[in-house]
Amino acid sequence: RNALLLFRYWQQVQEHSTATGGGSGVNRVAVLGELELRRCALAKSSEQKQEDVEELLKVLLGFIQRFSGRAHCFFDLKPHLCYLSAADALPLLTGAGQGREAVVLTARLRRAFR
Repeated sequence: RNALLLFRYWQQVQEHSTATGGGSGVNRVAVLGELELRRCALAKSSEQKQEDVEELLKVLLGFIQRFSGRAHCFFDLKPHLCYLSAADALPLLTGAGQGREAVVLTARLRRAFR
């Protein structure tokens, strides 16, 4: 629980990395940390609770809305997609938005849920 709160705090901190051209303003690593915590919690539970899957889906959708224009987006999401059914993933397919990388992301997501 404390780690989840820490990652949520870090998401509010502006990213100022020079490796990404001065920073995007959104702390991608903190969002990935929260996704990893949620993935581990789902992996350890004997049965998947729908509210846990919905929380994971909400964080995934937020990640897609922020980073769908970047080439790395699908590869960041890939380890977490196995916890979603094709029906759960429908909001992800429409959340990518416009742009060349977003279209590629949507195609990759569709292929992942065939």
